[in-house]
Amino acid sequence: MNISCLNEALSGASSIVLSLWFASSGLAAVIGNAVVLWLFYKNESLRTISNRFLASLCVADFTVGLVIDPTWIAIRCWIQPPRAHILRQVINLFWIHTTAATVFNLCCVSVDRFIAIRFPFRYQDIITKQGCYAVLIMVWLYSLFVPFSRILVDNRTNIEKLWFSLTFITFVLPLSVVTLCYFWIFKIARKQSRRIKRENLQNSQEDSFTVEAIQNHKAIKTIGFVLGVFIV
Repeated sequence: MNISCLNEALSGASSIVLSLWFASSGLAAVIGNAVVLWLFYKNESLRTISNRFLASLCVADFTVGLVIDPTWIAIRCWIQPPRAHILRQVINLFWIHTTAATVFNLCCVSVDRFIAIRFPFRYQDIITKQGCYAVLIMVWLYSLFVPFSRILVDNRTNIEKLWFSLTFITFVLPLSVVTLCYFWIFKIARKQSRRIKRENLQNSQEDSFTVEAIQNHKAIKTIGFVLGVFIV
């Protein structure tokens, strides 16, 4: 792994461009996720188990915009300390933690949606409020533990092995699970959509179910699009 590019000093123009980019993306993350979290807090009807996973994901993204982006601007774009400097270690810890928290929360959201679509009548038995809290606590504890593995490694060969392991554990493996979940979700949703179009429902209850199913199908498409953008 060639990490020499991370040791090079940025030019003044590069620092300005990157600072503007991180500032704008950080501001968008803070505002957008703050609005979602505020709505979740103010509306009791939104405090479902599924939305609790989404709220946890919003907290992770909010932390990126509020902490990581400003820290990256200050350290990487302007101070630009040498590789062995303590500030480099700090920013490494921060971004590994937030990346792990974001990806694992996204994985939880995807698995939750998969269970809701695949096992609709058993969902409340499988995903309980206590189970939801237990999973979220484990996600945040693990995402806090992962960065400290960087402190224990000094040898360059071991560092390269560490980066490879962290990439697989915190990115490749969770996103593989996410991709598989949404593959099955789209497959099931498409089958339901085709079945609904073939049927002529008679009473208002069935009509209501049809509308809800169509809305869920559109929501799944939206989430899938957001997921695709995130992976890219």
